[in-house]
Amino acid sequence: ATHVRGLTRLVADDVSTAFDRADRKTLDQLLHDVRRKVDIPRETESALQRALEDRNYLFHRFFAKHDVGFGSNPGRRDIIGELRAMTRRFQKTNRLVDAVWIHLWERLGLTETLMQAELERMRAEADRREVCG
Repeated sequence: ATHVRGLTRLVADDVSTAFDRADRKTLDQLLHDVRRKVDIPRETESALQRALEDRNYLFHRFFAKHDVGFGSNPGRRDIIGELRAMTRRFQKTNRLVDAVWIHLWERLGLTETLMQAELERMRAEADRREVCG
């Protein structure tokens, strides 16, 4: 527990909960802004909410939950399995969100051709920096 000027007693869960609420508010605000331009499928919104929960869990509670597990092979297997499951969910969510972004970009006049041209420009710039190093 942490004492703040002797007035408040905070525990780690209080801090995690505060961060989780702020992240959820930020995601909700972003979704609200995007919804003004394009429809977001319910499956995508659900996947985003789950991804946010996974992200917050990973950042704020995962390592505390598995502190003992790191010391044994079965514990490490459990940890790896949990991380792989989160990775699969993150990848699925990313694919769902890509469809929303592509539609949004098109609505804003950014075609896939323009995006590819910008990616090529960025790659060329990175290569130039690598050579000039």
